Amino acid sequence: MQTNRDVELRNFYHTQLKNWLRVEHSASGRDVHYPNLIAATLTFKNRVDEITASRTLTYCLNPINRKLFGKNGNKKGKRLKVIPTLETKGNLHYHLLIEIPDGRTPREITELLNYHWKTTINGGYVQTKTKADEGWLDYITKFSRQDDDIDFLNIEF
Repeated sequence: MQTNRDVELRNFYHTQLKNWLRVEHSASGRDVHYPNLIAATLTFKNRVDEITASRTLTYCLNPINRKLFGKNGNKKGKRLKVIPTLETKGNLHYHLLIEIPDGRTPREITELLNYHWKTTINGGYVQTKTKADEGWLDYITKFSRQDDDIDFLNIEF
């Protein structure tokens, strides 16, 4: 059962993420498209629990970060900016909002995500869309079920 505190916390995070999006990308409004953001959905080829899902995403993002920022990137605070939400409706799956780093292309990030997600033991299908909009952020933070949540172990913004 979802408590009032859960609803308040989710609304708080949704508002904070929207504010970050507006401030970082200097725009607002549902019809605004952000050319340096990628929307992605990641599925699993096997049934997994939330802990395994989070670990699988970590195993996918770590080599991407090493490729983009070098092996010492994490020590320097350089990581791919990602907002991951885990949806539990049907089979578990992730919705991501990914910021494209300066000097990189959407195609490069999409190819890295496809390759590294599919090389994880549980990685399944990847669907991406460049030029994400605020509607995507609304969609991935809708939290229609009490178990849907932001993956705080993999969030970076």
